Amino acid sequence: MKQKSVFTGLVIFEILIIVFLAFNYIKREKILHETTVHPLNKADFQFTISNDLKHFYEPKPNVSLKNKPDWLDYESTNTINSDSLNERYDYTTEKPPATYRIITLGDSMTFGLYLDTNDNFSERLEDMLNSNLQCKNIKKFEVINLGVGGYDARYVLERYILRGQKYNPDLVAWFLLDRSLSVYADMFYDVLDYYDNLANYSPNPEQLAFRAQREEYNQKNIGEIENYEINALTSIRKYFNNKLLFFTSPGLLSSENVNKIKGLTGASQNTFFDDKIGNLTDDNNIVRPGDPHPNAAGSKIIAQDLYNYLTQNLIDCKK
Repeated sequence: MKQKSVFTGLVIFEILIIVFLAFNYIKREKILHETTVHPLNKADFQFTISNDLKHFYEPKPNVSLKNKPDWLDYESTNTINSDSLNERYDYTTEKPPATYRIITLGDSMTFGLYLDTNDNFSERLEDMLNSNLQCKNIKKFEVINLGVGGYDARYVLERYILRGQKYNPDLVAWFLLDRSLSVYADMFYDVLDYYDNLANYSPNPEQLAFRAQREEYNQKNIGEIENYEINALTSIRKYFNNKLLFFTSPGLLSSENVNKIKGLTGASQNTFFDDKIGNLTDDNNIVRPGDPHPNAAGSKIIAQDLYNYLTQNLIDCKK
């Protein structure tokens, strides 16, 4: 009888483990396919001729992008300017006198997914700088958003080469996450397989880009993949020599990657790093649990933290 009870207990325990693992698998798949992948309307995006990226994609210029997944209780609108940037305005290529220009780089976190254009942290930062800082040497601040959803570090760099360097920025601020260095691509490989198995499915530009990355990454081991992405961070110095800030929010970059970025900043003059920008561990500051994208409140916190860091450390504002 005792042996039977022990056996029954073990069976129940194993069933509970299986249920727990199944629940977590389903939860992971739900986050992977609904949160990590953000379906793009191919009519709104274009492939751009790139130096060595076969499927480099960008938003089409002069369009208005709508985003309303089933779980979101509002519709966000992104206004894409004539240079394919998620911006309220067009910016002149030639920088006006006494203008301090900042370019923000990154993926959908920087782009401002699930946010109206005027709510992304780049726009908020621009407003804060112009409203709060009175400088003798700076008449106007411009913060130009180059973020695009789905980009890894190499795509971010290519975006800067093609779109950013002509604006002659005084400072570049690059939002980093683990997924944009290596993990992000790995997750998308599974997603591409998932979509490839759907009948009559036509992949969008974002997914084609990650398929191209997968083909290249399959020829490399994990260490080489990480080096490939980290090299993109250092390669920006071929095209930009002013102040460079790498930043992230707590919990979005592993301690290993934090140490790597600190190593880069320590070895390069005029390069800085802050891993305390924003508070996206608080569910009140993100669009939904399991998805780190900030809501309007979270975006405002990122902008405020960036404002504090820049004005205290990097922007030379003569009173």
